[in-house]
Order: sequence, then C-alpha cells, then structure tokens
Amino acid sequence: MDDAEFDRALIAAAFQVAAEQGWRRLSVATAARAGGLPLPRARERFPGRAAILVRFGRLADQGRPIAVGEPATFCLVDPDAQWTVRGAALASRAANTPYEGMRLPGAVVATVLRGRITARDGKVVA
Repeated sequence: MDDAEFDRALIAAAFQVAAEQGWRRLSVATAARAGGLPLPRARERFPGRAAILVRFGRLADQGRPIAVGEPATFCLVDPDAQWTVRGAALASRAANTPYEGMRLPGAVVATVLRGRITARDGKVVA
C-alpha cells in the first residue's frame, strides 16, 4: 500500500470513528485500529489527529495544477473590479462580517469546481 492509499484508508477510518464516537474520542491509534492499519506507520504519517484533517484537505482535488486530465478547480478574478462588502449578500451562514461596508479591490467572477461552474457573478449556479 503506497502512502496515498494508506492516508486515504486512515482518513476513512478516522471519519468513521469520529461519526460513531465523536471527534474528541478520536486518536490516530483508534483510527489505525479501526482501519486495521499498522500503528507505527500511522504515527509516522499522522503525528496527531489534527494531521488527519490537514492530510484530508491535501487529498482533496484543490490546489492541483491546471493540466490535461486534472480536475479543473479554480476561480476567475477580475483584478480591476471593486466591490462593497455586504454581509447579508455573502455566501455564508453568518451575515455578520468585520468588513461590512468596506470597498475592496478585485472580484471573483466565477468559481469552477471539478470542471463545473458553481458560481457566476456572485450567484450560485445550480
């Protein structure tokens, strides 16, 4: 099992343990046991449970190169645009922001996730 496969197996086991017992009860050791993975290698690759989340984020398809065969995940920015922050208009569960009313340079024009446009001009695309 190569490192990427090992990481995916440990992360899957960790998420299963966390779902059943809660994040506070999760440790690298409990995830390794649940996944039937060798503990020394798990501790070497994941020094603590926070490393599980960090590695999970790295395994996601974000931050990958733009190249043939790669998932297209990026946002298009108009560096010449300006916009005014309005908390109620942000794509967030919270409407409050310390930047309310500030005029900021640059604006996201579109967001692409795995080759599909997910937002355009501030609106979610279904």
